Amino acid sequence: MIFGDKIYSQSLKKLIAFEKQGFQAALDYIDKHREYGYFVGYIRYEAKDIFLQNDMPASKMPLLYFEHFECATSLDISSYQEGRQEVFYPSIDLQIDFATYAQKIAQIKEAIRSGDTYQTNFTHPLKLKTHCDALAIFYSILSTQNTPYKALIINEFESILSFSPELFFTITTSKSHDTITTCPMKGTIKRGADPLEDRAHQEFLRNDPKNRSENVMIVDLLRNDLSRIALKNSVNVNRLFAIQTHPTLHQMVSEISAFIPKNTPLFTIFSALFPCGSITGAPKKRTMEIIAALEGSPRGVYCGAIGVISKEQMTWSVPIRTLHKAQEDKEYTLNVGGGIVWDSRANEEWEESLLKSFFVYPKLEFSLVETMWVEGLEIADAPLHFERLKNSAKYFGIAFDTKLLEQKPQKDGIMRLLLSQDGQIHTTYHPLLSPQSQYVRLAQSPLDYRNDFLYHKTTHRPWYASSMEMIAKGLVFDVIHYNQDGQLTEGARSNIALEIDGEIWTPPIACGLLGGIYRQKMLTKGLWKEKILYISDLFRADRIYCANSVRQLHTLKLCPSMRSVCPKHP
Repeated sequence: MIFGDKIYSQSLKKLIAFEKQGFQAALDYIDKHREYGYFVGYIRYEAKDIFLQNDMPASKMPLLYFEHFECATSLDISSYQEGRQEVFYPSIDLQIDFATYAQKIAQIKEAIRSGDTYQTNFTHPLKLKTHCDALAIFYSILSTQNTPYKALIINEFESILSFSPELFFTITTSKSHDTITTCPMKGTIKRGADPLEDRAHQEFLRNDPKNRSENVMIVDLLRNDLSRIALKNSVNVNRLFAIQTHPTLHQMVSEISAFIPKNTPLFTIFSALFPCGSITGAPKKRTMEIIAALEGSPRGVYCGAIGVISKEQMTWSVPIRTLHKAQEDKEYTLNVGGGIVWDSRANEEWEESLLKSFFVYPKLEFSLVETMWVEGLEIADAPLHFERLKNSAKYFGIAFDTKLLEQKPQKDGIMRLLLSQDGQIHTTYHPLLSPQSQYVRLAQSPLDYRNDFLYHKTTHRPWYASSMEMIAKGLVFDVIHYNQDGQLTEGARSNIALEIDGEIWTPPIACGLLGGIYRQKMLTKGLWKEKILYISDLFRADRIYCANSVRQLHTLKLCPSMRSVCPKHP
């Protein structure tokens, strides 16, 4: 388990609660046993109903999950990042449209007009599709979002990947009292395109009346929350309207602290503070009721609390910028949102909420590719090529101009079309050269099918670099790759098929490969069939085929040096 700059290991005990009695018992247990080791875990946003004395429906997911660890070691990011190839690039799907969002904002403004709320933190979910596992996603995002309260928690219920920059509260001890500090974030603006614009955006955020008003409302709310447990006259605002800079945005932060009695029980602290006012609004209780009515679905760990508790101190984050997935789900959920006040404009709030999702994307420049055969100035299989390009553009969020469908080639031969991330098109032409080899060989190491780029044709394919170098030197026609389970996938420049006992088989896309145009046609015609193929099948095949839409079908042979050993598949 990871939280902050530490990896926690050697679990001694798990504390899991689904209802109030178990919840309070777990916090009491932590209070009594924090002298040894580290308690690390999370509390769901819906646990608020425990402190509000609300009726709670049965929860399938833990309201509280903590593990008691014996060891904490420093997280060494560099050791993982060294030599890492980027494999994560999710597709993000909205769950509400702007019209629905605008209606929700209008309802909040009506509640403000009626005096029910002054500020409401409204959020909405996005769904992330990816082939990558949690660890690959975490370290991909971490490469640009090394936030102080990052967390990776994977248990039997769910996977949680948090990149929160927001401190809920921290408590340090002294002889006479404990000191509690909280740092709410409220106020956001995107980064500028250059240093001059970036500084201008910072100054705008620092001085903007709307953002300052939002921030000070939450500061007042948290001062009030802290006063419920603070020693008399000890609540203090240490910083107001400070600006924190992150890779994709600037945020306004304030800091409030107070003295509290030593060893104040966790349940008492959470009764006063939870959930953090920065992700509810004010007044807190009524605004949370408005949120429940408008959002319509649980927030889960998002906007709850993630923390570590030890003898010396405790630190809790507000889990914003958090990806969450139940173990049985295929997609991650990422909630985004912001504080809505009387002068909020729906279109601006919508754009700001979407801006808050950009942190998941890697800093990676690439283009989509279509390599097509042109004869008589006509593109062979043009509808299939452009349909694949359109689908990949949708996945990566790249603008796809339908005028592409009217693209007319200038020359016969190989036409290579690049669609960049900003929607620009670049086309080049090359002659078709005769192959210098009729042999294929096996790649030296496996690919991981949990790689988003394997399923799309892009310029980002470093895992094929050495194979393409061998092809360019004429050493082989192609290099056949396989995944971590020993299943054949594809060649570096073609799909593969094996003829075995009179049937022609090709690997399913799920093994980790691009759905080529020629392959698609053969499957549609019923000439090929899909089947998981292993390395050993390569050695017992009657014929080995490599195919793509430009070179069509080639019958090839294994390199003689490979015939000496026939590997066994798992």
